[in-house]
Amino acid sequence: MKKYMCFIALSLVGVSLMAQPYYNAIGVRLGKQYGISVQQKIYNNFTVEGLFHYDFRNTSSISVVGKQYKKIILPNLNYYYGGGLHKGWIKDNILESDDGAKVDAEGNTSDPFGITGVAGLEMTLGRFNIGMDYRPNINFTGGGGLLDHNTAFSIRYVIMKDKQPFKTGNKKKKRKKSAKKPILGKKR
Repeated sequence: MKKYMCFIALSLVGVSLMAQPYYNAIGVRLGKQYGISVQQKIYNNFTVEGLFHYDFRNTSSISVVGKQYKKIILPNLNYYYGGGLHKGWIKDNILESDDGAKVDAEGNTSDPFGITGVAGLEMTLGRFNIGMDYRPNINFTGGGGLLDHNTAFSIRYVIMKDKQPFKTGNKKKKRKKSAKKPILGKKR
């Protein structure tokens, strides 16, 4: 059992390899809210993701998060973590409270704005990227309270693949071995 736990712990330790095997992808995110996800690799294993969410009831939101990728045991299987900002909009024609203020079905009176965390797993198979993530949202203003949780499944189409996803870029150039030439016709 100890060997198994050590193996898992070591495989989760971040490596300097570039873990994300694509440059950009677009797709859908399905969970508590439905949305469109667009990802763009910025540097080696760092990606920026833009999301537009809509829950078909009373709110829509956008969020922009930066994600740090780390490779796990299998090729193209990654875990990631990161954070960013979110801004939401509550439909203003949902309900009226007793005092005449506009509120949504959950009693929210203003549009949410705050920071978003993210942690998840993803795997790229050919041109498709499949992922599952958890996003805690901390609202500075509005929303259903200070903390909101969101878990979702994403499937994206890879627009541009990385030709060498596991290249480290730190490899030393191979030096050609030069044969020793005799000086003035003499052999050494």
